[in-house]
Amino acid sequence: MSAGGALTCGVVLATAVVAMVLRRRRVQRLAERARAPILCFGDSLTEGYLGVWHSPCAPQSPPNADRDELVHVRFRPYAVRLGARLAVQADPAALIHVGLGLRYAETRAYSGWTAAELLPRLEAALRGGPWRAAVILAGTNDIVMEGANAEVAARRVRALWHACDRQGVTVVAVAPPDCATEYHGVVPPTDKGRRRDELAGLNKLIHEMARAECRALVDARTVIPSQLPADKPGHKEAARFWDDSTHFSVLGSDTLADAIFEALQPVLQRA
Repeated sequence: MSAGGALTCGVVLATAVVAMVLRRRRVQRLAERARAPILCFGDSLTEGYLGVWHSPCAPQSPPNADRDELVHVRFRPYAVRLGARLAVQADPAALIHVGLGLRYAETRAYSGWTAAELLPRLEAALRGGPWRAAVILAGTNDIVMEGANAEVAARRVRALWHACDRQGVTVVAVAPPDCATEYHGVVPPTDKGRRRDELAGLNKLIHEMARAECRALVDARTVIPSQLPADKPGHKEAARFWDDSTHFSVLGSDTLADAIFEALQPVLQRA
């Protein structure tokens, strides 16, 4: 064989070896991702914040007369139930406990943070993967706390989605629930109606963006009934899902978890 022929054979062999190594690494990454948990990312609605504030539209247990947040705050993230359901799906005979559920769904959430503030933390969490998928629920604080309009909040939420895209992590988008802003102690009284309307607008924009980008979507506004005044029909039933004007009760978080579990099924089948 000539020197040129030997060189050509060497190049072909080296190329084949590199391709084989890359394929093997890709298979390994896919296998790791299949065993990885779901990233449940967002603000206090993801964190399961409860036990502090009051709303006449929602019962609170236990009552918190002094509203001391640092003393009374509790957390019951939807990831607790979501992880348990995913664990049962993976092994129906398994003894289910919180620690096992964390292998299937993990919470990274920051109460009171806007979607803009959440972006660097999401990017860090994504680098710490692998993750099978990311459930993103954000934007409420941008409107309710900061006073941003729906379009600004939607752009910030989309930036969170695109951060996941850059890391190859599939997004399940969650459109935000309603908020009884008239009973929210931080919202200026003169702006309560506008902010509640903007939150409804954000929900609509997230629907449109998710549809345009072919993303799985859960509508928390549909899954969790809006709070109603005590004199309205359906008040008692709706109140069961809420701990205060903004945050879910345990039932509310679990109900959202069930909806996310269903939305994840086609995502996980493709993963």
